[in-house]
Amino acid sequence: MGTFWRQTQGIKRDSGFTLVELMVVVLILGVLMLIAVASYSMLADRAAEAACISNQRTLNGAIQIYRGTRGSLTSTFTLGDLEGYATTWDVITVCPLDKAPLVFDSATESIICPNHPFD
Repeated sequence: MGTFWRQTQGIKRDSGFTLVELMVVVLILGVLMLIAVASYSMLADRAAEAACISNQRTLNGAIQIYRGTRGSLTSTFTLGDLEGYATTWDVITVCPLDKAPLVFDSATESIICPNHPFD
């Protein structure tokens, strides 16, 4: 039994990570997650804005079709008059960013989003 004890006494056990090393890894992962979340949020907003602009263009195309089949727009024209001219009606009549309804601007005879107009 004496030889076993002498052999194991000289072995130094350095396996594993120190607390400082683990904290550095957690800090690096936290910074990477912060960057990822911030860029995802920005991309989601830009995608919703692009969807809003696309909806406005779709509805303005529907106005052109409506105008072509009916001859002109009436003074009492509303978005409800376009119901048969645009698909997925319930989805495209609201802004994806803040769910604000798109409105018909009688001065320009086009559909606009009060919060995100496009040129």
